[in-house]
Amino acid sequence: MKCTVCGTLASVKALYCSNACRQKAYRNRQGICDENSVEILEVEQERQFVFVTAAALIQQYPSCAPEFIEKLVEACVQTEFPIEQAAQRYCGRDYSVPVSSTLVEYYTELHRVARQISQL
Repeated sequence: MKCTVCGTLASVKALYCSNACRQKAYRNRQGICDENSVEILEVEQERQFVFVTAAALIQQYPSCAPEFIEKLVEACVQTEFPIEQAAQRYCGRDYSVPVSSTLVEYYTELHRVARQISQL
């Protein structure tokens, strides 16, 4: 069954895919909707998309580290690079697939920040 708010897949009995969508539906029914709540919901939906996509790729490419795949998906979302192409290139080790320099730079920055956080 699909979420009645955002259209992503939800469980069989659920009307909403997350608490954020449930809250958005409530606010829509009540006529309560401001810029801040819309922005929060967009961020939540993007995080959920990254999580679901990364989970699917982790099953598809079990030899790749889950942390690597999660950062790769996040970099693809931020740079608007096709996720399947990036996964084929880095997880499937198909070096004939071209990648953009923006994706490489963004991924490198994500990796650098993650290393700094882990050293704290």
